[in-house]
Formats: sequence, structure tokens, C-alpha cells
Amino acid sequence: MRCGFRCPSLVVAGTGNGSLHHSLEAALLRARDGGVRVLRCSRVAAGPVFAKPDEQLTAGGELSPVQARVELLLQLLAEPADASMKNGPAGAVVS
Repeated sequence: MRCGFRCPSLVVAGTGNGSLHHSLEAALLRARDGGVRVLRCSRVAAGPVFAKPDEQLTAGGELSPVQARVELLLQLLAEPADASMKNGPAGAVVS
């Protein structure tokens, strides 16, 4: 990652199989390239988000957006203490 501190993360709650509008996906790819962790989930009640062969954003699989946010927070907590984030909370949910 490019940032020198623990990086923020985003959970994106898309429709169906975590589908995203092309302009939102482009913005998320720019954020990912800037060091933001992005996890693509679905806002529907049941069914996993599968990774497509050409997919550039990480698929959340069976995780709901809320579960994915907790997963990303746990990943951040597991990082070394010297990588503490100094620019705000992680795990924002975008829907």
C-alpha cells in the first residue's frame, strides 16, 4: 500500500452480485490504487458475491456489508501497532 499509516477501508454494498455502476467502480479503483482497502458486497438478503475472472475489486463472498466491515476492522487491528492510522476511522460502508 502507498500510505505510510494504517489505511482506511470501504465496504461497497452493491446490488445483486455486488454489481456497481461503472462510474462508482472507477472511483473505487482510484481509491484502491491510493491505498484504500475496498471490499465489494451485496445489499440483498441472501447469496454470495462471486469474484469474476476480470474483477479488479475484492469480492466479499458470503459476508454481508456489516460482516465485511467487521472483517476489515479486524484486519486493521491485526496490523503492527507502529502502523496505526492517523487520518480517521476505517470501515466506512458505501451503499
